[in-house]
Amino acid sequence: MVINGILSSSGAYTNAYAKEELTVALNRSPAPQAKHTHEERLVFDQDLSFAREIEEFVNAIRSNSPIRVGSIDDAERLMTLVERIYESDKFGAGQKDADGLPNEMLPKILPQNDSTPPVHVDLPFGRFGRRMRRLDGLLSGTQSTDSTARHLDADSGFARLMQWTRDAYETGATTYLVGNGASASMASHFAADLSKNAKLRTQVFTDMALLTAVANDISAEEIFSTPLQRFAQRDDLLIAISSSGASKNILRAVAVARERGMKVITFSAMKPDNPLRLSGDLNFFVRARTYGEAETCHAALLHYWVDLIVGDIPVPSESHLEDDPTFETEEAPLALAAK
Repeated sequence: MVINGILSSSGAYTNAYAKEELTVALNRSPAPQAKHTHEERLVFDQDLSFAREIEEFVNAIRSNSPIRVGSIDDAERLMTLVERIYESDKFGAGQKDADGLPNEMLPKILPQNDSTPPVHVDLPFGRFGRRMRRLDGLLSGTQSTDSTARHLDADSGFARLMQWTRDAYETGATTYLVGNGASASMASHFAADLSKNAKLRTQVFTDMALLTAVANDISAEEIFSTPLQRFAQRDDLLIAISSSGASKNILRAVAVARERGMKVITFSAMKPDNPLRLSGDLNFFVRARTYGEAETCHAALLHYWVDLIVGDIPVPSESHLEDDPTFETEEAPLALAAK
């Protein structure tokens, strides 16, 4: 690929309207004036330092740093143009590139010709990074409260959860996990992790015969509370997971758990005053606005809990450098896995 102007020291690539002009072409001849049948042009009108703008764009992409020359709109237009040329299917089989090589020998960066036209999806440049930074901010801002709605910092909240986990392990208490939809899959996932890796006694209510019988014969709101009434004991743990914090069957399960003297730990999101957040002995809340954000954050928090138990938390070694990915593993804080 050739991008005219990158090596220009004068930045004088201008057209008849005195605007800078970028020509991008795939497999062009190196001759400056050579033309290729597949060529597109992009005009910039920010200033007359086109070479500097392009250099800035490239450096910003490499280092994930802000663009200081030109504009982000220019960068997005450039990326879109380059992507469109690389994904173009206008080069038919049997044609040759500027070096005389058949197109069949080119790298497989072009879509295969078939009856289905290629689908092009344009995403704003930098969206992925912004999304990941938002998730990082949501997780870093996790809030925890106790049964009196008193705020705890996240480390204090997890320290309390770890103590209750140790108590459950030593007394043989059962940890129950409940959730709907994606939260139900998390309940099953972490029940398995806690049982296999942390050697805790766990239970989830996923048997279809039981769930459908309770939903059909009693009420869908009782699918978790009814079996809890049959099995749960005092000092067992209930992990209640709900993105909205307003699911009636989860709230009913919490009510039964409180009646039976269980410890209730909740994971919720969306509205800060959701009823689930106000119902537990220990409540973790993230300010997620979508179900995808809430579920991603809840999974990360639950993984953090399991990792704390089994000691699978990576920490930098003493010789750690910024560009050195070497990690050591912390000793298991509860030492449950070793028993």
